[in-house]
Amino acid sequence: MNRAGYNKFLKNRLAVAGLIIILSFLIVAIFAPYIAPCNIYALDLEKRLVPPGTGHIMGLDDLGRDIFSRIIYGARVSLKVGIITVFVSLTAGICIGSVAGYFGGRVDEVIMRIIDILLAFPGILLAVAVVSILGPSLNNVIIALCLVGWVTYARLVRGQILSAKENEYVMAAKAIGAPAYRILSLHIIPNILSPVLIQATLGIAGAIVGEASLSFLGLGTQAPTPSWGSMLNDGRRYILTATHLTAFPGLAIMLVVMGFNFLGDGLRDVIDPKENV
Repeated sequence: MNRAGYNKFLKNRLAVAGLIIILSFLIVAIFAPYIAPCNIYALDLEKRLVPPGTGHIMGLDDLGRDIFSRIIYGARVSLKVGIITVFVSLTAGICIGSVAGYFGGRVDEVIMRIIDILLAFPGILLAVAVVSILGPSLNNVIIALCLVGWVTYARLVRGQILSAKENEYVMAAKAIGAPAYRILSLHIIPNILSPVLIQATLGIAGAIVGEASLSFLGLGTQAPTPSWGSMLNDGRRYILTATHLTAFPGLAIMLVVMGFNFLGDGLRDVIDPKENV
C-alpha cells in the first residue's frame, strides 16, 4: 500500500475502527491467561446465573463460571478457526483456480463443475454434513469449513487469471519460453492478489460465524472448552431469566465479525477503488 492509499485508509473511519476491533481481539486472545480474571473451569453452583455486577462484570453462567473469562478464551477459538480456515482455503483456492484459469480446456471444465456442485449446497449445511460424518471437534470444524471455503477463492482466482493471462507481459513471458509455474508465480498471481486478499478478510468473518453456528448446534468445540457459539447454546434455556448468558457471547461475535467486515470494505476502497465507481 502506497502513502496515498495509507492516507485514504486512515480517512475511512469505519475501516480504522474495524482494524482497532480486530487488533483488540487479537491482543485479548494472545494474552488471555493474563487478562482473564477467573479460572474458566472453576464452578460455583451456589452463585449460578448471578447477573453482571461487582466481581463478575459479565455475570456467571448456569454452572457458576465467569462469563467474561470464558469470552476472553473463546476469542482464541474463534480467531484460530477464522485465520486457519481462510489460510488453508485461500492457498487451495489460489492453486486450483490458477490451474483452471491458466490451462483452461478440460481441466478447467472438470474443476468448474466440481465447484458448481459444491456451490449448489448451502455452505453451512454442507459443513454440518461433514462434521456429522467426521465427528464433533474443533479440528473437524476447521476441515469442514475449509472444504466449503476454498471454492469461493478458486472461482475468484480463475476469473482474475482469465483476464490477466491476456496481458502483454504474460504473452511476452510465454514468447521467451518461460514455464507455466514461473509465469503464474512471478507474473500473474502477484498482480491479482488485491481482490483475493479483500475476499480473505471478509472470509475470516464468515468462518467465525460458521464456527459459532456449528458450536451452537453442538458440532464444534466440546465442553468444557469455551466457545462463543456453545455459550449461546448453553444460555438459550435462560434467555428470558438470565439474558446475560446469551447477550455477551452474541455481542462478541457481532463485534469481531463487524470488525473484519469494516476492514474488508476499507481495503476494497483503497486497493480496488474501481469497485465503488
